[in-house]
Amino acid sequence: MPVSLHTLLRSALLLFGLLSCASALAFTRTNAIALYGEPHYKAGAASFDFADPNARVGGTLTLPAFGAFDSLNAYAVKGLSLSMAADQRIWNLDMLNETLMAGSSGYLLSPDEPQSAYCLVCNYLEFDESYQWVTFGIDPRARFHDGSPITAHDVVASFRLLTQDGAHPRYFDMYRDILRVEATSNYRVTFYAKPGAGRQLLFKLGELPVMSAAFWKDRPFSDSLRVPPLLSGPYRVCRVDFGHRIELCRVENFWSRNKFFYRRQYNFERIRYEFFRDRTVAFESFKSGKLSAWVEYVAKNWATGYNFPAQRSGLVIKETIPNSLPANYQFFALNLRRAPFSDLNFRKALTLAFDFEWTNRYLFNSAYRRSTTYFPNTNYGARGAPSPAERDLLLSAGVEPDHEMLSTPFELPKTDGSGNPRPQLKMALALLKASGYHLKNSQLYTQTGKAVWIEFLVDHPSMTRVVLPFIRNLKKIGIGATVRTVDEAQYKARMDHFNYDVTVTSFAQAQIPSYELRSYFHSSQANTQGSYNYSGIRNPVLDHLLERLAVAQSLEEIHTITAAMDRVLLWNYYTVPQWYLGSFRIAHWARLQRPATTPPLSLGFPGWWIAP
Repeated sequence: MPVSLHTLLRSALLLFGLLSCASALAFTRTNAIALYGEPHYKAGAASFDFADPNARVGGTLTLPAFGAFDSLNAYAVKGLSLSMAADQRIWNLDMLNETLMAGSSGYLLSPDEPQSAYCLVCNYLEFDESYQWVTFGIDPRARFHDGSPITAHDVVASFRLLTQDGAHPRYFDMYRDILRVEATSNYRVTFYAKPGAGRQLLFKLGELPVMSAAFWKDRPFSDSLRVPPLLSGPYRVCRVDFGHRIELCRVENFWSRNKFFYRRQYNFERIRYEFFRDRTVAFESFKSGKLSAWVEYVAKNWATGYNFPAQRSGLVIKETIPNSLPANYQFFALNLRRAPFSDLNFRKALTLAFDFEWTNRYLFNSAYRRSTTYFPNTNYGARGAPSPAERDLLLSAGVEPDHEMLSTPFELPKTDGSGNPRPQLKMALALLKASGYHLKNSQLYTQTGKAVWIEFLVDHPSMTRVVLPFIRNLKKIGIGATVRTVDEAQYKARMDHFNYDVTVTSFAQAQIPSYELRSYFHSSQANTQGSYNYSGIRNPVLDHLLERLAVAQSLEEIHTITAAMDRVLLWNYYTVPQWYLGSFRIAHWARLQRPATTPPLSLGFPGWWIAP
């Protein structure tokens, strides 16, 4: 029986309508997200699980900061911001500006669950299943400290500020997949992304700090900022004396004070940072009661430096608090942008000359563990020989089939700890000779007859006691070396412009490795001023693995990718690994009290309080 044209048209229109409806409905609307699984905290949560009902509001927390600062803009390359001088393990000052979402990957850290986020400036987000657009609904109650509303237009302005010249390059790289952003109303803003951006895009956008468009309208964002910016968080800058101190005051009428993640948190009436040039002077200030707390990084001082009256009487409490936090990867960065560090054998020789076992025993009272992976204190690094999945991934990324990393476990050299690592130095010298270097009168020379000299750049005098024994070992294989200690301003300028041979620095690792690794290892960051690719790594295999990581669909896949990445990094000897500690060492005056339960991924410092 023939079908009429009218019937065909009706069927087509009905099908089109159904498809359109399906397309319109194929998105998610929520106020909380997790990278994998479900967020731990559900609607109606009273507070973080570890928040203490005994916490009291009031008092002044006084903390040390080191070096100097000349800018109140933490998002620009130019200038020294407070976050560079203060201890971020205690207080994350970069995030005094509230972000779109609060969570484990950004502002307010949820320190008892990995990679989750909850609406903060937003009250919901919507996204399609391919993550090619994300819409945030801005909470109409959200306010800056002057009472002005936070709108979608402030979000658009913040995005544009952070992706312009002069902003820190980490933001430009973080948002490289965003094609455009539009404020579709005063309280709705939509980001459009390139295909393949992946679920991690939600967390990148959730970390966007929301700044006041009106405040920055007539100010150059790339310059140092000498006046307090307009913020929206639980504290405001109430006093600043550049080079000496800065004071933050609690905002009583803070717009989101009753959100669950703020309850029993941020309890101090004031937070004061006192600046010091010398850590010894700062420690004496703590002992005298002028500082509330002291996080100890010097193992020798932790073992022998706390025998003073206040500690013996119990007025000062000394605690070692274990944690499951991914440890920072601390290392000697070898600048591959300069000869001779572009030579793999030369980098191997330097690794052989660093005697960690002696350093740990005699300088650190055997307090530390060697970092044998770029992911210390986690299970994301390489272990043993590569699994079949790792091997397949490495081959697909471009590793040659006969490369030893495909079959052999990576091992760092291990000395007898006597301080005379002759077997390791003998191997180092053989590697140097294989690369064409030669010894003459105890000095190493290149093939062209140039004497080999290198300089270590450090910004803390305490690090020289680690570097000088390293230099003595290098001298035994003919490498001349010096150490230069500079102040914070010089150090930042030289780091931003990669003006060093070897320097001591570290990488902060996320609870689940994610997009931050791109800023550390991707070729695009090797010559970007101010980037965190300190060694100047340019490796297409790593680039490929980083792209795979960005679209990983499961924790199992992330484990495979990061283990493979770890092998590439280790076998190329881009750095000389140092050490880590799987706990916090903190001393504090007894009037500064902490929750009975310590979260596994943080000191939980926003939840501490001053006893009345």
